[in-house]
Amino acid sequence: MRLSPLDPLGFFFTAGIAAAHLAAGRYEEAQVVAARFGFDELPTPGGASGLCSDKALRAASRYLLRQSPKKVVQALDGAIESSQERGLAHRSVELLLIRALANKQAGEIASALTDLHHALTLAAPRQYLRVFLDEGAELGSLIDRLDLERLGSSPAVPLARRLQQARRKTGDQGRSTPSSPSEQLTRREVSILKRLESGLSNKEIAEAIFLSEGTLKWHLHNVYSKLNVKNRSGAMARARTLGIV
Repeated sequence: MRLSPLDPLGFFFTAGIAAAHLAAGRYEEAQVVAARFGFDELPTPGGASGLCSDKALRAASRYLLRQSPKKVVQALDGAIESSQERGLAHRSVELLLIRALANKQAGEIASALTDLHHALTLAAPRQYLRVFLDEGAELGSLIDRLDLERLGSSPAVPLARRLQQARRKTGDQGRSTPSSPSEQLTRREVSILKRLESGLSNKEIAEAIFLSEGTLKWHLHNVYSKLNVKNRSGAMARARTLGIV
């Protein structure tokens, strides 16, 4: 039976879980979540707009990358143009990366590299690094194919070089993320992790750092996944072992 989240916070959280399963290669789990909550179909063009629609498009696009890459490319064209017109740099970068992966899956390598270059150009002055690392090995193999000499003085070059160097440093072509759990955590996630020591509830922590409780839960889901733990007490124990708190 297909369900729909009852509120936007639940919707974002569920879409995030589906994306996390895909990024980790857990395709069967992602399939269950996608089918149950409607992320296994691309949103209808001209349908509802807003944050939920944007999130649904990204979740469905990631899920359908392997099955229908050309449809994903077509679906993302308008969304990328709209995000750029609205000055939504981070969202534009994320959509460009998804389209790059879709083009790669469709065998359109030149188009994939063009999308990657465009994303790097937008991301470089804003120091967006995590969004590239989170895409994993599939994007990493595209990053390796960038010819930095041919890019010349492009603003994308410094960030592309950092990503290529990070991949060579880890020597792990299966993942493009740092090897240490403490390095995988974002600054926001470390900040939240440190606040767990206070004993405050999720709601109280969320209010203290001006987040919704649903957004905080999504950050905690990411923290637990990166630290390979299942709950708050496990996260704190792991964080102390790693010297994070």
